Amino acid sequence: MLKSSLGNLTKSFLSWGMVVGLFLFLFLVGVPNALAANVAPTGLYVDATSTEAMTLHWVAGGGVEATYSVWASLDGIDYNLETTAATTSPDFLSYIVTDLATNTEYFLVVTAEGGGGDPATSSYTLATTPVAPTVDNPAITTLDVTVNADTNPTDTNFAVYETGSDLYLNLDGSLGAVEWATSTHTQYSFVVVAKNTSDVLTASSSAATLYTLATTPGIPTIGTPTTSTMPITIDVGTNPVGTEYAIYNSTSGYFLSALGASNAGTPIWQSTTTWGANFPAINLATNTLYQFVVLAQNGDDISTATSTASSATAGTIAIAPTTVSATTLGKTSIQVAWATNGNSANTTYKVAYSNGTLIGTTTDLSYDVTALSPGTSYTFKVAALYKNDGVTYSPYSSTATALTNSSPNGGGSSDTTPPTNISIKINENAVTAQSNQVTLTLLASGASQMILSNTSDFTGATWEAYNSSKIWLLTTGAGTKTVYVKFRDSSFNVSSVVSDSIDYLSATVVETPVVVTTTPPVVVVTPPTTCALTTKSAYKLATSPAVYYITPECTKRAFNKSNVFFTYFTSWNDVKTTTKTILDTIPNDTLGFMPWGPKYDPKYGALVKIVTDPKVYLLLGTEKYWITSEAVFNTLKYSWNWIEDIDSDLLNKYTTGSEITNTTVHPNYTLIKYANNSKVYRLEPNPTDATKQVKRWIPNETVFNSLNFRLDRIVTVLESEGYTDGAELN
Repeated sequence: MLKSSLGNLTKSFLSWGMVVGLFLFLFLVGVPNALAANVAPTGLYVDATSTEAMTLHWVAGGGVEATYSVWASLDGIDYNLETTAATTSPDFLSYIVTDLATNTEYFLVVTAEGGGGDPATSSYTLATTPVAPTVDNPAITTLDVTVNADTNPTDTNFAVYETGSDLYLNLDGSLGAVEWATSTHTQYSFVVVAKNTSDVLTASSSAATLYTLATTPGIPTIGTPTTSTMPITIDVGTNPVGTEYAIYNSTSGYFLSALGASNAGTPIWQSTTTWGANFPAINLATNTLYQFVVLAQNGDDISTATSTASSATAGTIAIAPTTVSATTLGKTSIQVAWATNGNSANTTYKVAYSNGTLIGTTTDLSYDVTALSPGTSYTFKVAALYKNDGVTYSPYSSTATALTNSSPNGGGSSDTTPPTNISIKINENAVTAQSNQVTLTLLASGASQMILSNTSDFTGATWEAYNSSKIWLLTTGAGTKTVYVKFRDSSFNVSSVVSDSIDYLSATVVETPVVVTTTPPVVVVTPPTTCALTTKSAYKLATSPAVYYITPECTKRAFNKSNVFFTYFTSWNDVKTTTKTILDTIPNDTLGFMPWGPKYDPKYGALVKIVTDPKVYLLLGTEKYWITSEAVFNTLKYSWNWIEDIDSDLLNKYTTGSEITNTTVHPNYTLIKYANNSKVYRLEPNPTDATKQVKRWIPNETVFNSLNFRLDRIVTVLESEGYTDGAELN
């Protein structure tokens, strides 16, 4: 019994101990109201996530829970986010948690009244759908795409998608593969998606589109020109089909219209299908060089530059002169004259006998054929030289015939000698004129009348009494101006034509001549100490095709002809771009044209001068020879319209030879011919006696051209100017 009683006592003691122990355990772990009826919920998960809310679900613990509390934390430790705490009844096993931050991770927990919740679950809210990306800075094969984060935090991940190729961008900017590259003149459309840390994607942004740039077209092909048209075929380069192009006539300063006339002030954009192959540029001047540049534009109307490698230069062809006449000047000379028939100014003409034997060449519209036989009939014809190659001539004109005067019969005498010692000077050989009113100084021995003109054909001019001085009006418009004069005596013997030129700066225009007693001064420009742009460089504005040369004196001159530009620079790439504000600080140069530059090849026998010095030099080989006076110039049968204006840097390339003062013989290495003979010779020192000269025959045109000689710089000499024959030149 004792044992039995003891056993019961022990059993009772143990039951009370378990109750006390359980109470202490619950008290020590601190779980509030840990009543057996409260069982912690389980199976927590999250769905219906948006940018600012998510729904938390759970499974009841199976007790008699009265309420549930939902808590949120950013770190899984501190669950004191009061704004998201909530209490729900046991009938609801889910709860929408609101007022959350976009694309942010939250830890959520549910507790039953008096008991702890399931281990915390966590989830991200969704990222915000981005706005359209920014696409800019187009180049030929690249575009810049910038993602706009909008309200997403900085650690949000984004992906850029190109809709046309159905590919995402790689980190290096390529699409889908490293080898992929954008195409020229192609439209691309980009959208952006954002992703939260749970790898849930947003919807795509709206699209942003942009074209890559078109490439500069290749050099256009110029077909066979006529006297007024030039067929042009565009080289599209790497541009795709459908690209639109405009054709710019840089010589005229206008774009081609849809009909082909160079009269459009703004680009006319058309596809090559519309332009067509061999599209004709029309209404061009006869025998004139033109430069054409092709531009391309992309679908966003951004055009390529009017520069570089897309330019082509060609010329319309010359046409035979018309209205050819032959006028007897005396016993031994006849003047042949003609009309241009539309050929441009400074066209070179060759005068020949009817059998084709060359007499000489000139850029005037008349030529005095001398050293003829008295009482003899001569027939002449004229052809014009193509400017586009400097070799080909037009067909010959119709012929004109004249009879030289006969020698007088018996012992009588007749005056057949025209006025001699003839000359003309404008403003006493000044280099420039600020006004179109100038003073002419005229000299002619034995003259009783004179005829003056601003054109070599003397159109509209009339004879007047000879006077050694005359006030004269040049034609308006800046540039080189030439005045021509002929003299005749009382027996009506007419002299040859002489002329003088001056650079008119177009500062003052006079309508009616006014007698002045002073000679206009030569303008001397002092170079500035500093210049806003680099001197001896070419500049243009981004919005204009005009190109300017910055002189050493920090003035600007516009290039009016592309062939002159390329005597200063190698490529259109040498042109720099500046702003209108800076360019406007550079004053316009008083000289209204650009002389030939340092890269120009004036060829053998050229007559040149620089614009700031009236000295005229004869260029032979690598040397320059100063012709010391007007009398020497005229006596040696040089022509004033042979003189070319060149840059001083070009003249400085030639070493100084001897001065030309002797009027009885021509300098060594001059090209000469005799009036009644087509043979052309070069004068050289006699190999056995350097104090004497020999003439070496140039046997054919091939040899002539290979030696870089010029047909328009052959001097016709008198038969009395004899030279010993030397070896044939080849």
